[in-house]
Order: sequence, then structure tokens, then C-alpha cells
Amino acid sequence: MAEDKSMHGATDEQQADAAVSESEEVADAPKRNPAWWRRAVGFLGKVAVNLLIGGLPFFAAGVFLLSDDDLASQIPERAPWVVISVGAAIIAAGFFVSLVARPRLALTSGERVLEERHPSLKPPFVRMIIGVLLLAASGYMLWFTLLPYILPVTSFFIGMYVYLRGVATYWINHHTAYYATNNRVVHLYRFLWLKRAAIPIDSLQFAETTKSLIEILTGRGNVRVEGARRNVNMREIDNPDPMEQIINEMRARTRG
Repeated sequence: MAEDKSMHGATDEQQADAAVSESEEVADAPKRNPAWWRRAVGFLGKVAVNLLIGGLPFFAAGVFLLSDDDLASQIPERAPWVVISVGAAIIAAGFFVSLVARPRLALTSGERVLEERHPSLKPPFVRMIIGVLLLAASGYMLWFTLLPYILPVTSFFIGMYVYLRGVATYWINHHTAYYATNNRVVHLYRFLWLKRAAIPIDSLQFAETTKSLIEILTGRGNVRVEGARRNVNMREIDNPDPMEQIINEMRARTRG
């Protein structure tokens, strides 16, 4: 009878354990399967940024040139469509950027990621906004004031340079990743091709953080990692100090 009771008790305990493990699996199921709507919202957000910041200035300028009869008679006939085409090209490239995921590091056997960073997207956004404001100011000075043409033309070229630089920096930053693992420091860039620069842990010389005044105020900075044969520059990353500390600790362990 004692054996029957012990066997019955063991069965009850096994059933209870099975029920608990089954409930844990059900609770963990959403974590293993990330919600599709979050990915969709993230994608739509990127598309909206490309439409509003990337193509809107050129579409607005092209439509304005087409709708203003007096101005249309003073410029080449194809000029508005060229401006609209540039906006369409930027939007198309922006869609491609949204579809291509950021590069991921392929880990070797026994390798683990200690710190992962991506360049901040705030600086290119700021550049694009400043460029749009300069372009708007150029249009205002050209069409609504009697200022010498040299002023709006100069403002236009400066605004175009700042804006296009912001767009290019956004695309580059979106496809750049920095990794510090227990074996190496890696800089990955993937857009139309994959570019990788790595410093093995035994080749690390030092890592240092540099910050401008604006970067100090915004919590960003740059981490320069020097190796025996090559360097890795981690530009415009948020909270760079932990990355520098981890890399220098890795170097100290190899030297110790």
C-alpha cells in the first residue's frame, strides 16, 4: 500500500509539473513569436519619413513651379518635372532602405556579443530639416522679395548640399552596425554590398571616446578603436562610454 501511495503521489507530482511547464510554454509563446503588427508599424514609420522628409520638398517645389504661370514662363519647361523626378528617385531609394534590414553579425563558435550599437539617426534628420528650411528661405527670397539673386541662389545651393548630405547620412547610418564581442571589434556596413572591418581582441591597442559640445548635450559621441593593423571608428552612437569601457576591459584582460 505504501508503494501504491508513493507511486500515486509521484504521478500527481509529474502531472503538476507537466501542467506548470505547459502553462509556461503558453505564456512564452508570444515572446518567441514577435507581433507582426510591430514590424508593420516600424516599416510604415520609415515609409512616412521617406515621404515627408525625402520627397515632399521636391514634390512641393515641382507642383509650385507648375502652378505658378508667371514663374513657369521664366524657367525651362522641363524644370518642374526634373525637380519632381528627383523627389521620386529619393522616395524610391528610401523604400529600398526601408526594405533592407540592418546588417547582423555572424558569430563564430563560442563567440558572444558584449555590446551592439548603431549610428544615431537624429543628426541626419537635423541636417535634412535645416536643408529644407534653407530651401524654403531661398524660394521666399527669390519670389517674394527684391533681394539680389546672389542671396537666394547661394542659400539654395547651401540648402541642397545640407539636405542631400542628410539624406545620404541617413541611408549610411541605417545600414551600419558596430559590435564588441568577446573575440573582436567589428564594423559592418551593408547596402548594395557588405563591408566588414574587424579587429581581433589580441590586436587591440586602445579605445577612446570623443564628443563635440552638441554631442555632449545630446548624449552621443564617437568611439575610435585602434588595432595593430586597422582602426574602427564608431561614429555618432548614443551613450558611447559603455562601448569604450568594454573594449578597454577586453584589451586589459588580454594583456593581463
